[in-house]
Amino acid sequence: MAQGISIGELSRRTGVSASTLRYYESLGILQAPLRQGGKRRYGPRSVEQVEAVKTAKQLGFSLPEIRTLVAGLSGAHGSITGWRPMAQRKIEELEQRIEAAQKMKHYLERSVDCDARTADECGCPAYSVLALGLRRR
Repeated sequence: MAQGISIGELSRRTGVSASTLRYYESLGILQAPLRQGGKRRYGPRSVEQVEAVKTAKQLGFSLPEIRTLVAGLSGAHGSITGWRPMAQRKIEELEQRIEAAQKMKHYLERSVDCDARTADECGCPAYSVLALGLRRR
């Protein structure tokens, strides 16, 4: 009986195509699976690993950065020196993105409370800022 899950099953569970999973494996982002009968059999933590990669990508990490992150967290030889500064830069970037998102949330909350139908009628600076940003597009 085969141990682990197939690449097709990992793809189904994570929503990541099999070709992308193979690419992640070739980059060293996803741990190379065991092979049984020439077929990839992924271990129990593979779903979590792929979900972590998806989250990192959503947060703006590039694939080379994710590779450095994975290597650093796994303790791969020599990787910790590159991992720490990269992680610190990402923490700073994420803090800036969080601050910007909170500011946008504040603008949206204030604009929802405004009774005016147009930015011209509204004296609310939040509504005006949002309307101005949309007009520039």
